[in-house]
Amino acid sequence: MRYLLVLVDGLADTPLPELGGKTPLEAANAPALDKLATHGRLGTIRTIPREEPPETLAALFTLLGYPPGP
Repeated sequence: MRYLLVLVDGLADTPLPELGGKTPLEAANAPALDKLATHGRLGTIRTIPREEPPETLAALFTLLGYPPGP
């Protein structure tokens, strides 16, 4: 079995006025991601504990095997 992890930071961000009130995901024209979503399996994971601030580097390091926290 093959796995592909796609991490698109900020894609599900809050709606932005410069995008007409849409989130980056809603405004994106991403046919490759659409195809992956249609033909693959999707899921979500919690990469950092709830009490930690949701920062990009903290999530990335956790995915790479480093423990969460300072």
